[in-house]
Amino acid sequence: MTSLFGVECDFCHNEDLTVFTDEGKKSKEMMRASVALGVECDYCHLDRKRYKENEQEAKKNV
Repeated sequence: MTSLFGVECDFCHNEDLTVFTDEGKKSKEMMRASVALGVECDYCHLDRKRYKENEQEAKKNV
């Protein structure tokens, strides 16, 4: 996952890799949403900080 997201493990997990950080919890929810909607991450995301206009539509469907 780290190469897919371009982040280190501690972006989503604490230093012991046993608990999700707030960012990890958010990523987990977004991955669930992408499966539910049947789309890939780049359907809504341009990168980690910028989103496409249809990101708002995804929020309504989750």
